[in-house]
Amino acid sequence: MSSYLTMLFCLKQCIAVMPNCCKLVFTLI
Repeated sequence: MSSYLTMLFCLKQCIAVMPNCCKLVFTLI
């Protein structure tokens, strides 16, 4: 479930600040 929360945080925060952040997060997962 933690990965799901991480994805939500990414979509809500990272995508607005730095789109590449999501890609990095998904790569780590």
